[in-house]
Amino acid sequence: MTTKGCTVKELREFLAKLPDDLTVKVLAEHSYGYETSTRWTDLRLPTDEHHLNSDDVYVGDKTLELGCR
Repeated sequence: MTTKGCTVKELREFLAKLPDDLTVKVLAEHSYGYETSTRWTDLRLPTDEHHLNSDDVYVGDKTLELGCR
């Protein structure tokens, strides 16, 4: 088990070991008034090659966030 965050290089190496047709899911946070819940949803990657962010992917200066808030 890993106890530290991983780098993009380590993530690529890990993903390369998985089957190509495997569906990727992320946790999506949904708010309904005063209630918040999370549920698994399919990962949607950015479609514009000039923008690295989508509803499920955020690329910052030093972090990559997967999921939806």
